[in-house]
Amino acid sequence: MSRTRIIIVGAGYAGITAANRLAARGHQVVLVNGRPDFVERIRLHELAAGSARGVTRPLSAMVGRGVDVVIERATALYPDRMEIELASGRVEAADHIILATGSDVGGGVRTLESAREARGRIARLGPGSHVQVAGAGPTGVEVAAELAEARPDLHVGLNDPSGVLPSLPSRHRAGVEATLTRLGVSVTGAVAGEDVAYEIDCTGFSAAGLAGEAGLQTDGLGRVLVTPTLQVVGHPRVWAVGDCAAVEGQPWLRMSCAAATPMGAHVADGIHRSESGLSPAPLDIGFAALCMSLGRHDGLVAGVDRRDAPQSFVVRGRVAASVKEAICRLAARAPRWTRGRFWLRGAA
Repeated sequence: MSRTRIIIVGAGYAGITAANRLAARGHQVVLVNGRPDFVERIRLHELAAGSARGVTRPLSAMVGRGVDVVIERATALYPDRMEIELASGRVEAADHIILATGSDVGGGVRTLESAREARGRIARLGPGSHVQVAGAGPTGVEVAAELAEARPDLHVGLNDPSGVLPSLPSRHRAGVEATLTRLGVSVTGAVAGEDVAYEIDCTGFSAAGLAGEAGLQTDGLGRVLVTPTLQVVGHPRVWAVGDCAAVEGQPWLRMSCAAATPMGAHVADGIHRSESGLSPAPLDIGFAALCMSLGRHDGLVAGVDRRDAPQSFVVRGRVAASVKEAICRLAARAPRWTRGRFWLRGAA
């Protein structure tokens, strides 16, 4: 009997996790990605600021035996035929297709290319130049802090009409604002438009990929709608995970590697169960904290409940920076794990 053939589109945290887990169980896995490396997206702000040089790892070092890596961009999905089309025009068919295309829209520091562009633009700025970071959510705060620490000769502004980290409790925000001020970031609003030498857009993410073009149902961010088992609505042999997926009944799942990696493991388990004659289980993951770096020597670890609602627990300073660094390293290793449950359960 032939092995089940599974195509995974996208080699981020979710895609690699799913690929390794499925291959370890004997399935035929094809991992399609437009570049030959894995990008540590949670370090892109470091690259943009110039405090990190390498944020990629070869896919050959990330995937295990049994994963066939195809370095080519997927340009079309045909869910009714269970096929994808590659940029070369080649068509690949599968028994299951997993969309793990992430949120790779351009601009800001959302992609490797945009982070490299930001790094180059910033490197060419002379002392006293004004850099404006638009958006004071976690990404914007990390970018502003990293840049201010790496380039103290620049004037860095952080602009968001909702304020800094508006979803967090006021005492958490106050601590972050104090750190930003110490680093020299203007957190009071915007620098005058004509004075801005470069602006970095960190106002949010949108899902990337093939879902909308293939006629799949999507939400306002372009994420494909999936059932709690991660199956695409109306196409039970097409699955979606990570930033490109919106899970029915679980709106608290933020676009993050904290959600993407467990989703990759869960979709692999679901397909394996399906091929074993069992019903795939609903996704059951929960959060524990929001972790942010504020430069290389400071940070924030803010406790959240399983549904990502802020709690009173908080760790700041060097300890928090060390925790964030440890999490970044763990996040790059976890996709290679092929067995076991390594995430919290969600709320009942």
